Amino acid sequence: PFLKQQVFGVLLLSVVGGLAIRFIPDSEAQKTVIQFFRGLHALFMVITRWILCFIPLAMYGFITVTVLQ
Repeated sequence: PFLKQQVFGVLLLSVVGGLAIRFIPDSEAQKTVIQFFRGLHALFMVITRWILCFIPLAMYGFITVTVLQ
């Protein structure tokens, strides 16, 4: 589903994965999986923040090159 851009397939996999995490019998293992996804979310937020800080500089360079041409 990820390669063929089928949104409903990805949504179904996400819901099934979330429910499966909810029903893990070992609470320590459940906490470990949840912490992994929280850490992954924090990682993506840091990368997104870097990209957002870089965009004004990139736009300035793009506009400068366009004006010089």
